[in-house]
Amino acid sequence: MRIALRRRKKSNLRIPAFLAGDVICFAGKGDLYSRVGRWLMRMEGEGPTYSVHTAQFLDGRRVLEMDIVGRIKTIDDVLAKRSKLDMWERRGFEVWRCETLTPAQRAALTRSALEFVDVRFGMAKFWAHMMDNLIYRVVRRDVYLFRRLDRNNSVPVCSGITASSYHRALRYEFGVPPDVADPDHIHDWLVGHPEEWVRVYRLEEYATA
Repeated sequence: MRIALRRRKKSNLRIPAFLAGDVICFAGKGDLYSRVGRWLMRMEGEGPTYSVHTAQFLDGRRVLEMDIVGRIKTIDDVLAKRSKLDMWERRGFEVWRCETLTPAQRAALTRSALEFVDVRFGMAKFWAHMMDNLIYRVVRRDVYLFRRLDRNNSVPVCSGITASSYHRALRYEFGVPPDVADPDHIHDWLVGHPEEWVRVYRLEEYATA
């Protein structure tokens, strides 16, 4: 699926009207999780990794995000700092959009994403991502060995929800199969395909450390 889009700039001071299917890419901070994640996901020749976490809009106000389980939150929750019950502190983020998706396609993305409500975080998948990325550090090429053990993404990490929702609803992939996608794969794809994707918002108050 290729969708012709126009690139446009949005002010960080004005929050736009978000739409179902918009993808949120959260920036790394200076914490250990971000430092390790950015090191593992960064491929040879790439610039610094921006995204260490993803989420997805269900409509203009609600977001599906993976913490310990897949949870529905409001845009106010996303804009505010995290509570101590969440997995990590609030961080800067970008919102990306495929602008010419039809209302029916956006509704399909929401239905697909809702299948992951209350699904538990895939700790085994998280370690599988780590193992494959450690292998990459040795052989210097992408390896999808441990991640492919859960081909149906039944126990996904955050990026698996985003990638699987798009694949199940629209047969769309972010450059790799949905069961192996990490946040950096998704962000790299969005940035690298301006003919399909436009960044509609960026919050920098908690930018990458």
